[in-house]
Amino acid sequence: MTWSDPPISLSYRAVGETDHIYAVLRHAASTLDETAPILISFYDRPRLPVVARFVIKESMPARSKTHPTPRLSKAQYELLAAFRYQLRQFLHFSELAAQNAGLTPRQHQALLAIRGFPKRESVTIGELAEQLHIAHHSAVGLVDRSVKQNLVVRQPGTEDRRQVYIKLTNHGSKVLEQLAGAHRDEIRRLGPRLKLLLNSLMRDQNSIHPKKTANRRSKRSARR
Repeated sequence: MTWSDPPISLSYRAVGETDHIYAVLRHAASTLDETAPILISFYDRPRLPVVARFVIKESMPARSKTHPTPRLSKAQYELLAAFRYQLRQFLHFSELAAQNAGLTPRQHQALLAIRGFPKRESVTIGELAEQLHIAHHSAVGLVDRSVKQNLVVRQPGTEDRRQVYIKLTNHGSKVLEQLAGAHRDEIRRLGPRLKLLLNSLMRDQNSIHPKKTANRRSKRSARR
């Protein structure tokens, strides 16, 4: 397939921040063949397909013709499936815990993102949207609903009062603290199994690409 051929067309809803748009494009690029022309359209951004072609062409992972990716064995697929299952177990627990606390899973994620933001305990709408990988207008709606539930409050910035920050209320902090404790307990329960699977996956990856592993080790030794 050449660049004159009809493009593969992918469609995404608007994702807000420009950096996140590029992240979506790079993700799409990593999942498609490097020789295929790709046209990614955003519903409210008609000029993006032109950008998409450039970004995807630049970010396509190089594939070695002399060292093709080895086929996975049945045991390797089982290992990946087991790891994915354990991750899904944790995510399912998290969703149920949030619902039992009277929150949506995304509200819980928002509270955690605000409380855990580096060196601050408040965020702007744009920062929250980036943390949650959602569109700006979706973050606004999320904050509106959370304000009504007395989970967060909007506050003007101290240096620039035109800038609005989102901060947890006392009620929001208490709800998050309860959820955080429950999640830490669940991590302690699932942790050993996840750690075992992750170690197995890493050992398996090293056995597939021994030269890359050896190169990384030699670089670390040189830095020391």
